[in-house]
Amino acid sequence: MNKQVLFEILLIVFVIIIYTLIKKGAKRNKKLLSIDYTTVLRGIAILMAYLQHTMGGLGSRLFTPLGGGGVAIFLIISGFGLSESYKRKGLTKYWKRKFLHVFIPWILIFFTFQYDFTQFNILTLVGNITLIKPIPWYLQYLLLWYVIFYITHRFTLIQKYENIVYILAALCIFLFWGDLQAEQSVTFILGIMISRYLSVIMRLSKKRMFILVASMAILAILSLSIKQIPIVRENFSNKILFHCIQLCLKTSLALTVIFGLQYVTKILNNQFLALTGKISYEIYLVHLWVIPAILAYYPVKNFTHICLFLILTYIISFLFNKLNKELIMKL
Repeated sequence: MNKQVLFEILLIVFVIIIYTLIKKGAKRNKKLLSIDYTTVLRGIAILMAYLQHTMGGLGSRLFTPLGGGGVAIFLIISGFGLSESYKRKGLTKYWKRKFLHVFIPWILIFFTFQYDFTQFNILTLVGNITLIKPIPWYLQYLLLWYVIFYITHRFTLIQKYENIVYILAALCIFLFWGDLQAEQSVTFILGIMISRYLSVIMRLSKKRMFILVASMAILAILSLSIKQIPIVRENFSNKILFHCIQLCLKTSLALTVIFGLQYVTKILNNQFLALTGKISYEIYLVHLWVIPAILAYYPVKNFTHICLFLILTYIISFLFNKLNKELIMKL
């Protein structure tokens, strides 16, 4: 572990501790998968992705599994939240909510920091705005599941075969799409299933829940260990083998965090993680496309670069979140 990697870890830990000591808030709802619970989960998930991306830039592969694990948490929570919302509101204002909360922030980022107006290309423009062929694969993938969920709940005939549609979609993603999509092929569905059987999960005894969390943790460690075996790595040209290992690793890691969080309930009261969760979508957009664009004009390196990256990410994400809320209220 190089000095820059260690410095970034210590910096994030330091910020979490200081913010928690300064910012005192009311006790949060610690019920499994409550809004407060999932908000903190989002905070943890985006920090996992942030660490993987920034550590990769520092030449470390130590945190590589965290990125996919964080994305898996997001997708499981998204599937869960969409299903829970459907229970309460049905499909009322379904696409309007998605447009305001997902599309508008991306479009603002795209035009402000990503699109090169000197090289106008209508196909690139339309592809990114509609998410048919965007720069961020995650948003396109999320849109696909939004469409599948809408279709299976909008048409009664198709709703009868909802599970079959999910299985076929996941299978097609696993077999025919890219590596990143394949390893996440079941996560959104898992979120829907968790919502569907939440009452059953809530009734699990402490012993059974512990066994579930421990099993997922063991599966994650086992998957990561198998991935490191030389003969296995040499055969990663076999996409099925590679995707199976990656899917098991990222999914089990995500489930370990999601259900394991209830055993460290003090984290649920952490104000920094709660703030991070509330602006997690903005952090995702900002740390990947805004900050690199800004810092490209300021060739800072090492410790200064790490500090600037973190500080600017949070400041711009927070302000961007406020702007988004203002726009949503007016639209």
